[in-house]
Amino acid sequence: MIIARYKPKDPLYEASEKLFKTPNLTLYISPLTVLELYSVLSRVKLEVPTEKLAINSMVHFIIKDCKLNVISIPLMAKRSIAGHETTIPIEYDIAMKLSHKLKLRTLDLIHLAYASLLKRKGIADMFITGDKEILECREEILIATGILVKDPLNLE
Repeated sequence: MIIARYKPKDPLYEASEKLFKTPNLTLYISPLTVLELYSVLSRVKLEVPTEKLAINSMVHFIIKDCKLNVISIPLMAKRSIAGHETTIPIEYDIAMKLSHKLKLRTLDLIHLAYASLLKRKGIADMFITGDKEILECREEILIATGILVKDPLNLE
């Protein structure tokens, strides 16, 4: 969704433009999303003049331009893994619990786990994504987390 805003030929370009120009909408991203921005920007060409911009500058520009709020919830969970007591980030613990219900890829599970943390804290209750796999199991996600998953093409 975020990168689509800077790629006019992307199928989600129009929806992305509309989303990021919606007034009175507070958008949150996690540090994982910031990491994904770094990863994607290191590999793709955007249709904006980037040849002299460092990735740090591009990420900073995108976060400001899209009016994104980076939010971190540094909570840890104690978990027994194969007989070993360990402490892990709480979003990993939640993602592990969601994995058998949702059967999604690792990063998708972590994103949804983070969204569920924001829901629990009363910060957000909606997850907007163009990811087809996540959209296909939106009912299961709603039941498991209380998070409403929205397709950016159908935000009304």
